[in-house]
Formats: sequence, structure tokens, C-alpha cells
Amino acid sequence: MTILIITNYYPPYHKGGYEVSCKDIGDYLSKQHTVYILTGNYNASPLSTLPENLQNGEVIRILYYIDYLKGGYKQKHNVEIFNHKITKELIQRVNPDLIYLWNQQGVSMAPLFASQNSKIPLVFDFGDFWYRLYMQNALSDKIKRIIKHILPFTVSGKPVWNNLICVSNWMAEDIRNELHPKKLSVIPRGVAVHKIGQCEKDKAKLKLMYAGRIDKKKGLHLCLEALHILDGEDYEFNVFGSGDEEYLEFCRTLVTKYNLTEYVHFKGNSENLYKEYASHHILLMPTMATETFGRVVIEAMAHEMIVIASNKYGPAEIINSGKDGYLITPGKSQEIAEIITMLKGNVDKMNSIAKNAKIKVIENYDLDIVNKLREKVLQEEVKNHA
Repeated sequence: MTILIITNYYPPYHKGGYEVSCKDIGDYLSKQHTVYILTGNYNASPLSTLPENLQNGEVIRILYYIDYLKGGYKQKHNVEIFNHKITKELIQRVNPDLIYLWNQQGVSMAPLFASQNSKIPLVFDFGDFWYRLYMQNALSDKIKRIIKHILPFTVSGKPVWNNLICVSNWMAEDIRNELHPKKLSVIPRGVAVHKIGQCEKDKAKLKLMYAGRIDKKKGLHLCLEALHILDGEDYEFNVFGSGDEEYLEFCRTLVTKYNLTEYVHFKGNSENLYKEYASHHILLMPTMATETFGRVVIEAMAHEMIVIASNKYGPAEIINSGKDGYLITPGKSQEIAEIITMLKGNVDKMNSIAKNAKIKVIENYDLDIVNKLREKVLQEEVKNHA
């Protein structure tokens, strides 16, 4: 098959696990099929035309982004016109058997409409609810869509949600209610377990970590509250990530207020997060956000870490609490402290949970398993249109 993947971001430029997962499946598919990736020119010099020679697996960074803060209607219109034109040209050039659409936020719906107009089979892969940005139901939004549909010099259309993939069952329920797709498959994200080496855990000190965006909804302050409850226990808590500077400063003040400076270390973004997983015992993820899945959860579990996460949304579907990790009531730092206290010094219990966590990932979230499931959806879509 020849497959055209269209996504707003693509590594090394990415905002989270969504784009990393896109690269995972792109790399996998390019070993067995001809694959082209059309994405944005984030952090790069703008292009105006497609490259002359295109190779299998090539990442074409040419789509423009809408400037939601300063751009205005003219800038948005120009982005839509350009992205529609480029997508149409690339489709005509490579003549794909299937178009595989990932996150379109920022690059507008223009690539999607160009893809639909081509009559080529489409499959969407949802790792979040980006489509909601373009489907506001306020009267003013509806009027704008009607006007765009009437005017001949604008890019418009109605999305057709025929074949969708999403990453969790709770997400699938929302999508069914909102988009009413003809076909919807639930396929989780994955981890390349075979690439993970031996995990050497510190035997002298309990090492805890947080990894992800520094944002109030992610619950880092709850981790600090839990450590304050522990009151002087011998441990180390390393925080990896960046984000909301104001919230980060608030967390730093909590560290001082709770006398945790000896135990808590803000490490910033890590160049090799897998190395950090391998040396830590427990991952704290007391998120209060609507996590569609939780890639960091399965990454940590694959490295024989014990994950303590909120009992809601994506993490709640991954973890069997008390067997391969622990789930807490969202917002309850006391429960985090109680679990850490129970585990500390209980080597047999920690080893059992960590072992079960890795087995869970091997059996359910190995990258080869989930990639094959996605490939099957793509192949069936092409077959059904033959």
C-alpha cells in the first residue's frame, strides 16, 4: 500500500505522546508499505512548494499553522488556502491507497477536506478530542461555517467520520455520541518492550518521579502534599518536565513551605526519560485532567515501575489497582502517602507489583501488537473500497 499520513506535529517537534505515537506507526508502516508524512513546518524555515524527490518514509514539513492569538481572519484564511492546495497537490503526486489522518489542530480542517474530496479511503486516529475545536455549536460559529460554505474563495466542507481509531473505551463512548462514526476501533498506544534493557533500581533509597507537562491539572502539587504527609521518610522525588511557569513556581514554594528541599529535585526535560524510568521505583501521576490514555503510564510499567495514578479516564483502564499498580481517588494526596508508606520497605510486594506491571505491558501494550492492529484497520479500509 501507499499511505499518506497527515498530522499537525511530528517528532522531533512534538507536544506530547500523541505525536510520538504517530512516528511509531509511521516507522512501522514504512518497513512494509510506501509511506509519506505531511506535517507542519514548526520551528523551521517556511516552504512554499513540495520537494522534487520524495522517498519512502519522508517527512514533508510544509503545512502552515493558524496563529490563534495574533493572526486574525486573514491569516487563518491564508493558512486554509495554502494547506488545502498543498495537500491536494501531494495527493495527486503520490496517489495514495489510503490517507491516515492524525491530529489536525492548528493546521485547520483544510487537509481533511482536501483528503475527503480526493475520494481516497480515510482512517482517523484520535489520541485527543482535537475535532471539538472546529465543531463549536455556538450560533456565531454555525453562521461562520454557513458563510464559508457559500463563498467560492474559501475552504469548507462537512467532515465525514467513516472509520476511526481511538485509544480508550471511555474516549470511544464520547466519540460515538458526538461523531456517530460508521466504524470505530479502540486500539491503545504501545511501547517497544524489546528495546528496554535491564532496569537497575536503587537499593539504598526509594526513588519516586513525576514525568510530564507541569500543569495544575496534572497534579504535581498533590505529589508534594503527599510527601509532606510522609514527614521525613527517606526518599528522593525527581520531577521531569516543563510547562506552566507560574504553576511551577507555585510548586517550588510548596517545596520550601513543606521543608522538602532535601528530597525534591526539579530536573526539567529529560533527553532520555527511559533511562530515568529504569532507575526509579514509583511514578506518581495524580492527574485531574481528562487523560485519553496515559502513554507515560505504560512506559513506566514497562520499566518495572509502580505507577500510582488517578482512578479515572485512561489510567483507570490500564491499571488493575493492587495487582500491577495503584489507583487513587482523584485529588486525594493522603491516599498517595498511604500507598508509599505501605510499599516502603516491603521489597517482595514492590517486586510483585513491578513484575506484574511489565507483564501487563508485554501482553497488552507491546508496540508490535498495537501497530499490527492499526495496520489491519488500514488494510481492511482499502480492501472495502476496492
